[in-house]
Amino acid sequence: MTTARSTIYPAAAVEWMVGPEPRTVLDVGSGDGRLAAMMTTAGHHVTCIDSDPARAARIARRLPPGRVCIAKAESLPIRSFRYDVVTVQESFTRFAPGLALAEFARVLRPGGHVAVVFTSRDDTVPWVKRLARRLQEEDPTAMMGDFGRDTITALEESHHFTDIDVRTFRTWVPITRDSLLAMVRQRPAIARLPEDRRAQLLADVGELYDSSARTGELRLPFQAVCRRAWVDQSELTQPMDDDGLRISMRF
Repeated sequence: MTTARSTIYPAAAVEWMVGPEPRTVLDVGSGDGRLAAMMTTAGHHVTCIDSDPARAARIARRLPPGRVCIAKAESLPIRSFRYDVVTVQESFTRFAPGLALAEFARVLRPGGHVAVVFTSRDDTVPWVKRLARRLQEEDPTAMMGDFGRDTITALEESHHFTDIDVRTFRTWVPITRDSLLAMVRQRPAIARLPEDRRAQLLADVGELYDSSARTGELRLPFQAVCRRAWVDQSELTQPMDDDGLRISMRF
C-alpha cells in the first residue's frame, strides 16, 4: 500500500540517521523531497539526486537554490570524499545495488555512513491485522511487510559497508475512509478483480473502517525502519603518497 512511502519521518528518526550536528548529506532518489526538507530544517547541508526531471523540479521547490541534481545513483556526477552521510529511501529498490553502493562509498568521506530508511506498517494494531487478512484473500502479496528485502540483503553483503545498526521508529498517519478505499483500489491485483468481487472487497474495507473509527478518522501506524552502515573504502583507495590520494576506479 503506497501511503507508507509518503509519510513524514519522525524527527527522532532523522536525527538518528544523520546525527545531531550539522552534516553534509547527499540524498539519493529524493522522491517528493520531504526527507531532504526535514534534514535541511534540522541544519544539515543537503544535496538531492534524482533521475527524473519532473521530480527534481518538485524537490527544488522545497529546498534552497542549487541543491538538486538530475543524475542516476549508479553514476553520481560528484567528486569523491565529499559527503558525511548518504541517505536513501525506498527508491533504493529501483537502483542496481552493487553499482549504487560503490558510488555511495566513493562520495563519502572516510568515517562516513549510508543511512537507509524503509517504511512499513505496524501490523500489531488489531484493525490493521483485519485489513491485511481481508486484502490477502484477494491479493496474497498485499501488506506482506517484506518490501525491499533483496535490497537490504545487498547492503548487508556489500564489502563497501560494515557495522550495520538498525533502529525502528513508529509514526501515525491520519487516513480518511475515502483515502483507505482509494489505496485499496490502486493495487494492481485489486484493479484486475471481477467487478462484483472488487465491490464486495471495498464494501468490507469500508465496513471495517466504520467499525474501527471512533472520531470519524483512523490513524495508520507505520514503522520507519532505519539502517546505518559505515563506509569501508579499502577497495576504493590507495595509500597517500607525495602526490596526494590516489583513487582506484575498479569497482
